[in-house]
Amino acid sequence: MGFRKVAASRGAGWIIDGLTVMRSNPLPIAHLCLLFGLLSLMPLVNIAAALAGVFLSGGLVSALHIQAQGGPASAARLFDGFMQPGAFVRLLPIAMLKIGFAVLVGIVLAPTVAPLMDELVRQAGSGGPPKIAPALIEQVMPALMQRLLWVMPAWVVVNWWVSLSLPRAMLAGVPGLIALREAVPALLANLGALLVNALCALLLLLLAMLPVIVVASIAAASPGFGSFLQLPLLVLLTAAVFAFDGAVMYQAWREIFADPDQENVPPLTQIEA
Repeated sequence: MGFRKVAASRGAGWIIDGLTVMRSNPLPIAHLCLLFGLLSLMPLVNIAAALAGVFLSGGLVSALHIQAQGGPASAARLFDGFMQPGAFVRLLPIAMLKIGFAVLVGIVLAPTVAPLMDELVRQAGSGGPPKIAPALIEQVMPALMQRLLWVMPAWVVVNWWVSLSLPRAMLAGVPGLIALREAVPALLANLGALLVNALCALLLLLLAMLPVIVVASIAAASPGFGSFLQLPLLVLLTAAVFAFDGAVMYQAWREIFADPDQENVPPLTQIEA
């Protein structure tokens, strides 16, 4: 199947239009995303949620697709990546790509964070509260930041690759390996829109840090009350990031890949305007 080349400005438009789909009936999508946020922060369950991230994202785009077509979405749609016939097999290669890249990132970063982990393990064995010396942090941070600068561009590209592949496998029934292969030329053709989208995401991430800073300040002044606020804030932020990724993923698929005779997508001339 072919793809469309869209204007760079559509990278911002995907955010607005994707959130518009959510706003048409926000409660089911909000419940779905909050459920993901809770699962992602529950001990042990969060490991399974991280490994199943692609499948849960498939559930979100499934719910968005149903809602965009006027159907009833629900929080249970979060598990469509496992429950819909054939969806798990189609999404599996995409999940393996993301997990494999995460393992590679862990291997790259492991030598720099090893001193911090050793110190935390040592302190856990002593029974005292974990507290890393500032001198050790200052020693580790330069090398860690350098390696993060190497990793970040690759992380962005892999995230785009997954974002363009996942909805095709979930919604269009395309086998995962084929979706990954066909997403490459679409990614290269739409680098402008993807870069604009990444810049918008960075700005929104910086704005999202404001409540984190506020809660951290409260925690410093009142540890008990600050700890009470931290968990719901983390759930909300995790849910918001999940919703943002899903909205962008779904809208990008509609404009780059979806058949305009089957989907409510703008005509090509309007996309490139």
